[in-house]
Amino acid sequence: MANPLAALRSKPNLIISISAGPGYYPYYVKNAKGEICCHLGDWDTAEKLYYGNLAAAQTSRQQVLCGEALDQLGHVKALKGSYQEAMELSLAAMKIADGEGSEKLRAKCIGSIGNIHFYLGRMDKAIECYRNLKKLSLSSGQAGQTISAVGNLGMALIELADYDQARDCFMEQIDLCRRQGDVAGLGDAYGNLGIIHSRNGRFVEAEACYRIQIELAQKTGDRRAAATALGNLGGVFWARGDYHGALACCREQAEVDEQIGDYHGLCQVLGNTGIVHKNLGQYAQAEECFTRALELARSMGNRRAEGVTLCNAGNLFKRVGDNLRAMECYQRAQAFCQELGIKFFLLETLYQLAELHLLLGQPGQAAEINGQARDLCDTMPDPELSFNIALLDHRIGWFQGMKRKALDGMRQLGRAQLDPKQQAEVRYFLHKLGGDAEDGAEARRLYRELLERRPDALYRERLEELRRGDPEPQNTIKI
Repeated sequence: MANPLAALRSKPNLIISISAGPGYYPYYVKNAKGEICCHLGDWDTAEKLYYGNLAAAQTSRQQVLCGEALDQLGHVKALKGSYQEAMELSLAAMKIADGEGSEKLRAKCIGSIGNIHFYLGRMDKAIECYRNLKKLSLSSGQAGQTISAVGNLGMALIELADYDQARDCFMEQIDLCRRQGDVAGLGDAYGNLGIIHSRNGRFVEAEACYRIQIELAQKTGDRRAAATALGNLGGVFWARGDYHGALACCREQAEVDEQIGDYHGLCQVLGNTGIVHKNLGQYAQAEECFTRALELARSMGNRRAEGVTLCNAGNLFKRVGDNLRAMECYQRAQAFCQELGIKFFLLETLYQLAELHLLLGQPGQAAEINGQARDLCDTMPDPELSFNIALLDHRIGWFQGMKRKALDGMRQLGRAQLDPKQQAEVRYFLHKLGGDAEDGAEARRLYRELLERRPDALYRERLEELRRGDPEPQNTIKI
């Protein structure tokens, strides 16, 4: 696929100089137009306007205005996914702010640099920037900057799975936006709050938040926010088993993202679309989506997106039995997530990698990695992954020779208050490992009921396997 950012990167390096010659120019008019274009997703036009402002500021020797134009250009570059160029522009603007003693410009630059760190997955640096911005904006009475700092801080905390502090940020953001009459900010805040609800399995509450976000985005004409909310709403449909509804949301979001040139959003929605295709058993389409998402992530230097997509691609390859490619994806995803401190996806990657080692007949390595996943899960409880890790512990124990203890542990796990999917998984592995016909019959019943509500390829494949017969347990288990 052609690199969508090639045209941007072919631009010559910007020479930052302040030349002599005063002159009148409609700086603030162009600035306002640029902000509107960014709001509408017309980033090419915004970029031209900001380059015009930069030239005018250089001609008139107004250094603070020159710094503002540089930072605005950096903002547009970041939206387009050209992060390195964005960082260079915002750092140049920061240098001017420090030289001129402009606290207002300095605050803008701190926010922009924090956003670039966020996109690149450097959450610790992003959080530091957002906290500094909040402190500066509160001292100067800049309510808009405070709203931005609080909301972005919450998003960075979500990436570190600190949901309580993130929720506090978003509730503060909602309160600030209502007091300031900031409709666009209010929509963002509800969307952010919806992410927390979704991560914690509260899908009714998440859907309500996303629908408020869509309504507010449509009211303000913010196509990027509306597209993001559509993607989030697609995640709710996916969680409920409405895969075709999820695909419809993803396709609509991708169409808008491509129209407005939001490559960051496009990369994310391609990954989500791949997950839905995988769940539907459309494995070729899923691989195509993940491949495109990886190309975009790498072209933008978006390391967080690359790590997350590698984990999802690993899940696909594991599903289809391509274990070597799955191992490569998981190991690279693990390295990204550990380096960037993305706990939620690190936990998922560790669990999937541990299961892959078991499937490859390596129970010792599986036990070690699953233990790391269990320790991490204790610091950020996730009900679904907690169950998966516990069940995998028993499966590993069976292959390590502790067969009776493993089967007893699975039965004890099955007596807990589990949802139908988890009950089906317990019965499936009890049947596969213990050979009990009653477990096999109950697993078939549960998978049939699950398949009626959710067209997941895993349920269909498990059900077909159980219908074919009851093969003897082996050192690898087809999933």
